[in-house]
Amino acid sequence: MGKRKKKRPKAQEGAALTEDDKEVKDAPKSMIFRRGKVGYNVIQLVQDMRKAFGPHTAQKLKESKKNSLKDFTSIAPQLHVTHFMCFNQNERGVKLRVMRTPQGPTLTFNVLDYSLMRDVANSQKKPHSPGGEFQYAPLLVMNNFSGRETEKQLMTAMFQHMLPSIDVKTVKLAKSRRVLLLNLDPKTKEISLRHYVVNASPVGLTKSIKRIIKGKMPDLSHREDIADYVNNPGVMSDSEIEDTPENRVVLSQNLPGRGNKSSQKSAIRLKEVGPRLTLKLLKIEQEMCGGQVLYHALQARTPEQIAAMKAEKERKKNLKRERKREQEANIKKKERMKKRKRDDSEDEDYDSEEDLELPESTTNDADIEDDDAHWFKQEVGVAPSSGMFGEFRKKRSGDKPRFPGRKKKPSKK
Repeated sequence: MGKRKKKRPKAQEGAALTEDDKEVKDAPKSMIFRRGKVGYNVIQLVQDMRKAFGPHTAQKLKESKKNSLKDFTSIAPQLHVTHFMCFNQNERGVKLRVMRTPQGPTLTFNVLDYSLMRDVANSQKKPHSPGGEFQYAPLLVMNNFSGRETEKQLMTAMFQHMLPSIDVKTVKLAKSRRVLLLNLDPKTKEISLRHYVVNASPVGLTKSIKRIIKGKMPDLSHREDIADYVNNPGVMSDSEIEDTPENRVVLSQNLPGRGNKSSQKSAIRLKEVGPRLTLKLLKIEQEMCGGQVLYHALQARTPEQIAAMKAEKERKKNLKRERKREQEANIKKKERMKKRKRDDSEDEDYDSEEDLELPESTTNDADIEDDDAHWFKQEVGVAPSSGMFGEFRKKRSGDKPRFPGRKKKPSKK
């Protein structure tokens, strides 16, 4: 017999949502994809970025190089997607576009260099093994983004709204397991993106006690009592060697891991898991991949040029609106003409017997024979013999057969 499946009750319509359901419903959702022909490393970078910005990102999105931006914008409203991150590659390098749906703006970055998750793990002596950290959204930390510049304000608003906001009073520390760091260099204007996992270790424990807390059975074969192993000062734990007093905090809530209890002191450490990206802002467009250019790193425009661009764009919008209005008027005109022709054809009532009946001919066979004889006499000069034209008269449907008693011989098979 097959295994019996457990029946789980379905969620009833109108039922009260839990706290986690409300967070998922209100959280901003994004799509990270690629466009065009890209290399294998860029494909892997897209997968790593989905993990870093998860879990409110389409992890199993399958795109191809034939997909256009219109394909993604058409399904975004049904899935409540608010942001796009698009990677593309050409002979000049890799570019990243961050877009807000459906009306923009669009931020275009040059990807100067990047490292994948596997590259970061291979460079570490003890890489982090993934656990339940990716079930919750990361915390966003932005450095050197304060200022009145338009590009800084737009970048800050864009990245902040890509991730769920947190309430310091009600946040749960168990859900704050990852950190996304964005650091802007004031001189080079390059942005460094780093991804870390938050680890906590209890403070004031020797390595021997820490092993016992973690559930590892110590080797007591060369000791007379377990007290010798516990009281042995030995080597201090890694947290006490590497951490500074600034990293040690008193926990207000329990954290995953043994010994991380509320009201006790623990050392907070960050473990990098990748990916790494170095970005530089190229331009900012007002709409999705189009519209007025609000900022450009390589081109500087005067106020007169900006005003001329606005006027030209407004002229094109008005022209497009006028063409659309004319097209709609022409469509309505054609529909009225079709309807009028249809009505006229229905109003015409034909009598099939009277209208289709041909008028009877007033001429008879005698008149036809007289005409032929007269024509022969004029052309030849001699009157035709009697019965010359009458015997060659065409047979009509009402004529009787010339030999009524003669039958057709049957064909030999």
